[in-house]
Amino acid sequence: MRIDQLPIATYVFLSLFLISSIVHLVFCFLEKERIRKISKPFPLLFLMVALIFARIDHPLIYIGSFFCLAGDVALLRKHKVWWFSFGLIFFLIGHILFIAEMGIQMGNVPWYSYLINGLILIVYVILLFNKWRKLIRHKNIRLGAIIYSFVLISALCWAIIGSIFFSRPNFILVAVGYLLFIVSDLTLAITLFKRDVKRRDFYIMVTYLSASLLIGLGLILAF
Repeated sequence: MRIDQLPIATYVFLSLFLISSIVHLVFCFLEKERIRKISKPFPLLFLMVALIFARIDHPLIYIGSFFCLAGDVALLRKHKVWWFSFGLIFFLIGHILFIAEMGIQMGNVPWYSYLINGLILIVYVILLFNKWRKLIRHKNIRLGAIIYSFVLISALCWAIIGSIFFSRPNFILVAVGYLLFIVSDLTLAITLFKRDVKRRDFYIMVTYLSASLLIGLGLILAF
């Protein structure tokens, strides 16, 4: 499916996504905390509806977006351990569904693809495991964050593999989206567990919203 083949409803809700994203980012930049929290769920809600109209026959895409939206809502109270944990779980489920969708679109994946993915994940664990241990002191949250970041890296690997070995050029959008997603989550982790910075939510959300749009477009256009 090409970008000019999308239904009109998808364009409408993508426009609402962009408008609500800009509004939310303005509140983040101005550090209007109460209005920021109220406006936060709307961009991903509009994006999810746009994806439903675009690919109603591929439910993993918009169900994954729904879990990410639930994660958004849970992280409104990210300083509470249980709410942060729920947000982590919701996002984890969403990204697993996105990986499954990439697998469906790629079809039969040869053995060497798993080998490449596995080697990259091993290198990731060796290089960054100790850094996660130093950054997050709470053991249960640290374990969840490591598993979650493991899934993000895996999703990035599959997007790159799909774009290179399976002639899925739109998976490049997914790959760039996951790079931005990782940057967003690293910013969240650093500002939450190590050192807060001014306008942190602006930096977190501008990369997160860009990532969500690229991942969604990459998945619906790669048919």
